[in-house]
Amino acid sequence: MMNKTIRMMTALCLLLALVMTSAAASANVMTFPESNSLNFQYKGFLGGQTFKVYSGPGRHYWRGANGWAKVSSDEAIYCAGQEGNWLLVTYSTSSGTRVGYVTREDISENTSAKALHFDYTSRQITKQCIFTDDPSSLNNPIGYINAGATVTYLADYYNGLNWAYVESVIDGTPIRGFVPADSIR
Repeated sequence: MMNKTIRMMTALCLLLALVMTSAAASANVMTFPESNSLNFQYKGFLGGQTFKVYSGPGRHYWRGANGWAKVSSDEAIYCAGQEGNWLLVTYSTSSGTRVGYVTREDISENTSAKALHFDYTSRQITKQCIFTDDPSSLNNPIGYINAGATVTYLADYYNGLNWAYVESVIDGTPIRGFVPADSIR
């Protein structure tokens, strides 16, 4: 009797584990595919360094903080991956967070991250929306993008809100940032 009970409990545990694993796998596949979803992970750097931060992977991209955006390696920096020789990072600022790129050339130690895989598809803005480099808040817009404007869609980002990571051009300068995901198609 006891062996039968143990076997039955073992079978039930295995069945429960299989159902939970299957549900978790389905949930992961149905939400945001790894190939085009940003996922930031803590990245440690040697202290005492300061990195200039650009909105895209190049010195010709727009730069926040009135052209002075930078981050200290003494602060917590999170990295989503690398595009060419540039790391896509996020960090805290006095008014929220900022997402941008730092070049590996400015980093004293040899560092790398997984390659970023972006979609690079042309999409249309469906309603006027906020455009920001701070997806933690709706209070720090770079500006607004009008309905009908075309942007280059790069990836999804979810942090309690659904965002689309996009590239656009402002006054002839390329810029990357976030728009609410429900304002793009």
